[in-house]
Amino acid sequence: MSHTVLENQMKSVISTLESGTTFMLRDILDNPPALLGRRLYEGVQSGKISNVEFVGKENGVDKYIKK
Repeated sequence: MSHTVLENQMKSVISTLESGTTFMLRDILDNPPALLGRRLYEGVQSGKISNVEFVGKENGVDKYIKK
């Protein structure tokens, strides 16, 4: 599957999460490539992925919360 397809799938799943839900990329996609994790982080930081906030790392993995 291409990175673009996976990125669109990731955004779709994130949009369906309830407010207050905490998640890691691996919670919403099985075996995501590292580049997708970077795109998620950069998208959240730039505001391109709205209503999501980076909350820190857990065991070295980025953790987010849906606003």
